[in-house]
Amino acid sequence: MGGTTSTLFNGLVLPNAWNTDDKSQFVSIYSSGLKVNYTDPKDYNIIVIRANNPIPSQCGLFYFEIEIINEGKNGMIGLGYCTKQNNITDFMPGRKYVEDKENKENKSWGNDDKMIFYTKNGINLGIACYLPNHLYGLKNNLYPCIGLRSQDASIEANFGRKKFKYLTMTNDDIDDAWAIEAYKLVEVGK
Repeated sequence: MGGTTSTLFNGLVLPNAWNTDDKSQFVSIYSSGLKVNYTDPKDYNIIVIRANNPIPSQCGLFYFEIEIINEGKNGMIGLGYCTKQNNITDFMPGRKYVEDKENKENKSWGNDDKMIFYTKNGINLGIACYLPNHLYGLKNNLYPCIGLRSQDASIEANFGRKKFKYLTMTNDDIDDAWAIEAYKLVEVGK
């Protein structure tokens, strides 16, 4: 897949760039694999860019940040997660999985279920949604993604190669072992 591959430890491969091999004709990705520009001159097409690797199910915590360099003509930019099966031209990420604490089958959420939270300018906005364990189709098939539909929009991703704006990521949310391994990954990526 496009971009470089990062192995954290024990063969754990993490997303670390946008997938340059699976993209719309209306997007350009810089050689770093991190910066994306929307190039459709008429704002007609929604495009989605997936990361180069899915988030491993063994990963206790995965975090990435997006910097909006230029919101473009109408500011339609979404971020979230998608699967490999999602079409890269038919949805805007960031709203599909928002539900209450219980899903439609009234199965309760448990301790091993996963949650998604968002931050803005380094401030945690709280839990956006929960992904219960019984959604086995998502195991090793959940990719960070962005969606764009705004002429001249431009974003840049941070998958951990540089310091996050959300400082709590390096202090409270992960234990020392993860922090050490994440630091090694950042040092290798420089």
